Amino acid sequence: MIEEKAIEKLDSLIVDIKRKGKSEVTEDDKEELITAIRALSMRLPKRPPISVWSKKVRKICPNCKQKAEYLQEYCDKCGQRIDWRYYD
Repeated sequence: MIEEKAIEKLDSLIVDIKRKGKSEVTEDDKEELITAIRALSMRLPKRPPISVWSKKVRKICPNCKQKAEYLQEYCDKCGQRIDWRYYD
């Protein structure tokens, strides 16, 4: 998946910056990289949790835990992509 490769690349870039201590990279640049990683991570679908007691799918966002409608592609609150395909 393109998003996963982009996240890996950004992560390795941050590690390189921290390790080498590049002076031309500002704190703002680092913050922008971290923000980009978080934004890309939200595009990767996550499965909603399953209730331990009833073994049923809980209709909540796996990221922010807010209520989500069944088969809703993205959370209205945080924008997390929700993966329902295993719960049909």
